[in-house]
Amino acid sequence: MTVPEPGEELVIKSLAASCEENNRIILDVALLGSDVKLRWKMTEDGLHIIYPDNCDLKISSVFKIYCL
Repeated sequence: MTVPEPGEELVIKSLAASCEENNRIILDVALLGSDVKLRWKMTEDGLHIIYPDNCDLKISSVFKIYCL
């Protein structure tokens, strides 16, 4: 596990809109330890998160996903 590069797009395939087991609606995604607003979208192939440019995490990145 590493910290993503600034601007890198991460895809969580298990949270795809097309996944039958995924009957949740994602409301927001946050990066723990940062108050930077993330760009994200949920598509048929997964939850896409753009890692922010102005984040200085050194060891790991943890995302909190708010959903219904």
